[in-house]
Amino acid sequence: MSSVTSKCEHISTEEVAKGKWIALNNITYKDPTGQERKWEAVSRTTKNAGEADAIGVIAVFKDKQEQKVVLVRQYRPPLKAYTIEFPAGLIDAGESAATAAVREMKEETGYEVTVTSVLPASALDGGVGETTMKIVLCELDCESENNKNPKAVGGGSDEFVQVLVEPLASLFNKLNEFSSAGDVVDSRVYSWAVGRMSV
Repeated sequence: MSSVTSKCEHISTEEVAKGKWIALNNITYKDPTGQERKWEAVSRTTKNAGEADAIGVIAVFKDKQEQKVVLVRQYRPPLKAYTIEFPAGLIDAGESAATAAVREMKEETGYEVTVTSVLPASALDGGVGETTMKIVLCELDCESENNKNPKAVGGGSDEFVQVLVEPLASLFNKLNEFSSAGDVVDSRVYSWAVGRMSV
């Protein structure tokens, strides 16, 4: 075990390149021994002060005595593959995580939800960038007229999202099927499914 007790310290961030949504940065920091080191990282150009970058929505509901969860399937160009994810999106300027969750659910899936809990911001991929996400837990009333025949209402002309409603009892096996078929299952979805198995 290391006897080093000093903490790492951020020194500077230099922007190398910038696009519409992300920027590439060179980060200089000091390691616990006092040595300066470099790190390449990305950051979002849409970052809002005081709030996470994005939200992910876990919406569970009971339909005919069977618990189900809402997921989405969409093509992710960086992975060159379709992914299985929780509904998610960026938090707009001046928007709270809870408000963003309700908006994104309506835009992506057509479902209207009620927020029950907002978790603290967590890292999406800390080795690559500074992007943070708040997981928002929601209730979905499948008896509501607005949820009986949900239709996505927004997003944009470049968003093509397939809505999936999966029973919790068979979720882990279903995720394995998606993976075997070539889709990439988001690690948060897999982790949540594994956690549900131990409940």
